Formats: sequence, C-alpha cells, structure tokens
Amino acid sequence: QKGTVHYTGIFDVLRKTIRADGVRGLWQGFALNTVRTIPQCIVTFTLYELLSKHLTPSVEAAGKPQEKRSSPGLHVRGTKHVLAYTRTESR
Repeated sequence: QKGTVHYTGIFDVLRKTIRADGVRGLWQGFALNTVRTIPQCIVTFTLYELLSKHLTPSVEAAGKPQEKRSSPGLHVRGTKHVLAYTRTESR
C-alpha cells in the first residue's frame, strides 16, 4: 500500500530483517557492491596518480630554482602557503 509506514526505527528494521532473512540479511548485497567498488577505486586512484604527475607543473621544469622553506608550510606550484607559524612569526 502506498504511504504505509513499514518500520518505526532502526531497531525495528534490524529486528524485522533478522527475523525474515537471518543475520545474513544484514549483509545482503555487500558482495556485489564490493565487486563493483574495488575496480572503480583502482581505476580512479591510478588515473589520478598518472594525471597529477603529468598535469602538475614542476618548479624544476620551469627552470626556476627551488625555494627553500624557512618555516613549516605547504608548497603549491612554487607558491608558499604557510599553514603553521613559527614562534618568531606569531609574535
């Protein structure tokens, strides 16, 4: 019937699922989801690593000397973005 409430909460879902399908009913569909997700992750992370190496310009390739970091920070495309300050910079 349309608009009928089947469950009253999470514990009701668990109780009815275990009663109808057993404990294995809680894991129904897990294997198929894993078979789909693992290859997707392999392709995604592999492509990300390959493309990030080829599309990110390196400082050495541009013919510029590499910056030396004087304080903790993050270097992105040769620009220094400081994430943390040293004791002398915070005073």
